[in-house]
Amino acid sequence: MCIRDRYYSAWQANGQGSAGIPKDSVYCPGVNTASLARLYGVGFVIEPAGAPGPKGGVYDRAVGDDVLYRIPGAAAATLSPLNADGSLPATTAPGTAVPVTQPSPSTWELTTRSTERQVLRLRLTDVPGWHASIDGQPVPISRFAGLMLQVEVPAGEHTVTLHYWPSSFTVGIVLAAAAAVGLLSALVVENRRRRRRHSPAMRTRDVETGAPTEASSGDGSP
Repeated sequence: MCIRDRYYSAWQANGQGSAGIPKDSVYCPGVNTASLARLYGVGFVIEPAGAPGPKGGVYDRAVGDDVLYRIPGAAAATLSPLNADGSLPATTAPGTAVPVTQPSPSTWELTTRSTERQVLRLRLTDVPGWHASIDGQPVPISRFAGLMLQVEVPAGEHTVTLHYWPSSFTVGIVLAAAAAVGLLSALVVENRRRRRRHSPAMRTRDVETGAPTEASSGDGSP
């Protein structure tokens, strides 16, 4: 299933109804509650003036002919405690916002602090290539809400890093390096051939075969 179709199916699986027109690639879900906005990390919702805002949203300001509503508690990453039996909490379970820093466009870093095991839920699309580590040690990633990512985090203070590096990047670099080595090798071989063609020894051999040469005799005479 392509990423576009997963958006539609995940939205419907979470009981939210239509998310647009799949065949026309129009993904335009209606976010009508603050809890739904928090699930997907939506911090603001804009509605036409006079239309009701999302339930639980807070009026922020007017924007032209529209009204902007703020969603309390919405965040790109949230931390939720595991159930008593160690299983993952419900998709809609409340979570505490965790600040995210981005050392690079392909990297998220977060610091978690808790007295019990929790799950870190990230509003990142689950596509191949994401890798997670806790304190530098690789950890598994699972899917959250049918579309996003989550990582289980032990109790205590930890640094969680998400890094995007799909295998296609590695393949591309290897192929590019191989092509560069091949080109360099070809240039070295061609350079050696040219030097041999213009060396004195080569010109002497030409004389021996009767071909014209500009090589002079060893005693300086023409």
